[in-house]
Amino acid sequence: MGLRQDIKNASTEAEIQSLLEKGSKFSNALEKTKRSWISTAKRRTHEIVTGINSKTEVKKGGAKKQTKKVSPTKTDKSAKPSKGKKKK
Repeated sequence: MGLRQDIKNASTEAEIQSLLEKGSKFSNALEKTKRSWISTAKRRTHEIVTGINSKTEVKKGGAKKQTKKVSPTKTDKSAKPSKGKKKK
């Protein structure tokens, strides 16, 4: 398991700080990776402080599952005709 995942799974602010200190010792890590650790730590700290657990709670309003519209094929006899404009 990577450091970012460990930060996501941390249960206390002290544990998050400890993991960030551990990450600061990785001299070969890219700056982008280090920023992702910090961002994840801020997000997780906020979750701990506010009592929100993103793993179990659904956001207000919930995200709708996006579905792709599929046009019926000419060979599909069960398909209903579209309710769009009629061709002349």
